[in-house]
Amino acid sequence: MRQNNIIAQVESLPELIRSQTLELNDRVCNLFTKEMCNSIDHIITTGCGDSHMAAIATELAFEQLTKISTEPLNALTASRYALATNHTNITKNTLVIGTSVSGTVVRTREALGIARDQGMTTVAITAKPSSPFGQTAKHTLDCTVPNFIDFPGVRSYRTSLVVLYLIAIRISEAKDIIPPTRAH
Repeated sequence: MRQNNIIAQVESLPELIRSQTLELNDRVCNLFTKEMCNSIDHIITTGCGDSHMAAIATELAFEQLTKISTEPLNALTASRYALATNHTNITKNTLVIGTSVSGTVVRTREALGIARDQGMTTVAITAKPSSPFGQTAKHTLDCTVPNFIDFPGVRSYRTSLVVLYLIAIRISEAKDIIPPTRAH
């Protein structure tokens, strides 16, 4: 039965992306103002498991689209080393994006808390905005996906990717790197 669940989730991805991208883009554009985007000089994306893999998968898009150095760090490295030791590339104008669909990952929450306490712009991408993780960041993006057959990760991972790509596109648009007509 589990094999059929994963196949059904994979087959549902095109419709999920079609049905959710415009709504997610509206959320991203409402959050990432031109002023916020123009203040960013460094980006850290972080998470555990699938969320960290989404950070790695979108690194090149962030760097190519935004022209901003981007570090996809696992949450332990972000929280215990890079952010905690004032890594040389990290300034108050660093954007730290943490992803935890469940909203329960402690290390990603810890990384956002450290970044927030240092005055950095923090964004939590989660399907549980009211979770402790969602409440840790200065800003929260709700990435809840419609209910479907239970099988961890397939649809939520794809949604995390879409949200991260939309953020990269929005920053690029706000910084006048790509025109709005091309961004949408």
